Amino acid sequence: MTEQVLDKPRSEQFLGMSHGTLECRTIAAARTFRTEFLGLGTIKHSDVSFVTWADDTSFYLACVETGDQTGEQGLENRWELSVRSDEEVVAAYQQAEQNRDRWQIRAVTPLSEQDGFKWFAVQDADANWWGISSRGPEWFDQAFASVGAAQ
Repeated sequence: MTEQVLDKPRSEQFLGMSHGTLECRTIAAARTFRTEFLGLGTIKHSDVSFVTWADDTSFYLACVETGDQTGEQGLENRWELSVRSDEEVVAAYQQAEQNRDRWQIRAVTPLSEQDGFKWFAVQDADANWWGISSRGPEWFDQAFASVGAAQ
């Protein structure tokens, strides 16, 4: 099979990315975890789903209640959230450990470093993984700026 490589993305076709979709067992528990621990906004917009977002509502996650049919994700399939400092990563880690039962957290990885930044991950009650790191916007700006050299 021959892979066709486009020299330039077809930017005229798409306006942008709007959302991704996650499964959850119960909406109430999933919303509690996302608002209380992750600090995300949530709105329940139907009987079987809600949306959650960080500061910018132009990209959000739709969370669909699937009950016992909810699938389990691996750690490599996770959502990453950034905080301002290593100290905030440690504080979030401690909060996750202290509230495992309240938020039905399945797992918390050890604190470690990833790309030179403090990092850990939690697996929520729905088996979704969330990474917390101190990577700031500068790191992402540099990563995207260097993409041209890697293509």
